[in-house]
Amino acid sequence: MPLVVGAGRFYLIARMLRYMTYRTAVPLVIGLAAIVFIFGRPRASSGAEPGWYTDFAQAAAQAKKTGQLMMVDFNASWCGPCQMYKQEVFPTAEFKNATKDVVLVDIDMDQNQALGQKFGVSAIPDIRFFSPQGKQLSAVQGYDGAEPLLAQIADAKKALAKN
Repeated sequence: MPLVVGAGRFYLIARMLRYMTYRTAVPLVIGLAAIVFIFGRPRASSGAEPGWYTDFAQAAAQAKKTGQLMMVDFNASWCGPCQMYKQEVFPTAEFKNATKDVVLVDIDMDQNQALGQKFGVSAIPDIRFFSPQGKQLSAVQGYDGAEPLLAQIADAKKALAKN
């Protein structure tokens, strides 16, 4: 089989596929697709990070008991922007410093759709801020990076201080 330089890289593949039968081509394509699906996509978090609640009622009780602001992250493991928050924003020192006195809640919408419906979550990521009494103070929809979220945390703390 001759190998052509430059654009001919695909020539070798085309020649190989030409001689493949349907019986050999289909399993090969399915196998390659499975490998790409399993290993080629970003890893989702397997659950909440340490310090995050996954039960809204428990988190709300803790916020009420301590008088702290509650931040609820409505997300899903398949949501790219949700995972960007988990990988790029939540682990940062700035975020951890801003939320050291905040009750953090991680709600997977695939596992808790009823809670999302209760709060009218129509798209994710959707991050809501609640007072210890359960009143919604503000929200952030979508992903814009760390700065807007950190600003919203500061605004929610100011709103809580006024109440």
